[in-house]
Amino acid sequence: MILRVTLTPLLERDAKQFNTTPKQPLERVKRRAYKWIANVYQARRVASVESSGLSTPFVRVQLMDTILSTAPSKHATTYPNWFQALDGTVTLPTDLRFAPDITCTVYHHKTNAVFKWSDPSIFMGKAEIECTTATKEFMSQPHWYPLTFEERSYGELNVSFRLVPEEEWLGQRIEKNILKTLYV
Repeated sequence: MILRVTLTPLLERDAKQFNTTPKQPLERVKRRAYKWIANVYQARRVASVESSGLSTPFVRVQLMDTILSTAPSKHATTYPNWFQALDGTVTLPTDLRFAPDITCTVYHHKTNAVFKWSDPSIFMGKAEIECTTATKEFMSQPHWYPLTFEERSYGELNVSFRLVPEEEWLGQRIEKNILKTLYV
């Protein structure tokens, strides 16, 4: 196949088509601070990393620049249970449809690292979850999400998320403290 390209100078009348008036700058996306709670329950059929056919997994949950981590599971398994509530504060767009996905990454915790400065974890899979799945409700229903690595599934992770605007969260905490002092 032969391709022939000819460059010609742009005529003045043609150049006028491309001259447009400057457009209005885009509006800033409204943001607000949220209290973010990630409930990490359990995983099933995670990849086996050790020669025993088991692994010692832990989960790192990330939203924007906030990273939350579970403790490693207490024993080597491919069906770990954490049942941990991790919390943090994050600034997101008011309309959560424009917020980035929540990333849950599972790592294997190496306890016998040869070098102390080396990263004591091995990547085992991740799940990317839309931020709109997070609810304001106190007890949100957990869901199973597939853990993937290079387009293959390596087990599932059972998690739920809660995002509450910080001003509402502070109001709830103040109400609880007032009730404690009244009934104590």
